[in-house]
Amino acid sequence: EDSYTYSADSYQNTCLGFEQQLKVGSSIWQGDNDTFDTYIKFKDLPQIPMEDYKLESALLMVTPKGFVGTWEEMEIGAYEVTGSWNNDLTGQSGSRLCYSNRPATSDTAFSTATFVRGDTAAGGFEVANLVERWYNEAGTNYGVKLSATTISDDPWDSITFHSSRSDTGRPYLSITYKPAVTDITITNRPANDRMSYGAFDIPYHLTCEFGPEGAAPEEVVWESSNTDVADISSDGTVWPNGFGTTEISVRLLHNSAIYDSFTLTVYRNELEKLTITGRPENDELQRLQTCQLGAE
Repeated sequence: EDSYTYSADSYQNTCLGFEQQLKVGSSIWQGDNDTFDTYIKFKDLPQIPMEDYKLESALLMVTPKGFVGTWEEMEIGAYEVTGSWNNDLTGQSGSRLCYSNRPATSDTAFSTATFVRGDTAAGGFEVANLVERWYNEAGTNYGVKLSATTISDDPWDSITFHSSRSDTGRPYLSITYKPAVTDITITNRPANDRMSYGAFDIPYHLTCEFGPEGAAPEEVVWESSNTDVADISSDGTVWPNGFGTTEISVRLLHNSAIYDSFTLTVYRNELEKLTITGRPENDELQRLQTCQLGAE
């Protein structure tokens, strides 16, 4: 089940959940310049065992229904709601959220989307980080507030979204997830785990693969145990600095227990100079003129 409604500051104690619409922006009601904010909460999230999976994306989708004012584009921010509010469904008489008792929200938007006047295609807000917290931290799912990031001087600039219970009209979450990474393997290692150090050496680029198959890639940290022998950059590029051995490792940024490593040997590149031998005297060649003598 999900809940959604909107508030207007000139209707301090009026619940607007009975209206089958959601508003964001500004307008004039009762002679006042109103600010509209929409509140959306999805209470029954899909059952995803987060210990085995990782969210790749979570899009909060809303569908424009009407446009008021002269604006061409409107940027709307998605703010985390941090306080509780009534869970009654929009369209039912028990919806109690109104402007005077609206819940607390974050100060800054964690996602924004720009809507174009007249375009009724659904628009999305990326809320994966927030949804992941809803799964991992019980009691944190208070939903999202949608609010215009800037209020226009035009008191009529607003946008209305569908809020019907039909599948084609109501807001919805589109969640994509993949298996969580359980192992990591360093790939594209140099032959015999050896590389040379000398005048003609170039850096070597390591890569890594995540398991199981289909796992979502994650941020990693590359390290060298002996930087006097070799450094390694954040993208897996190895730079030899001297002779000897060093342990090259890669680990998940958010879980150092998942890692892989190998011992890299850096050896001396003896081919540091080429010398041409057998050169002619003074680096000059002489052309010999020859002829054949015969008896008459």
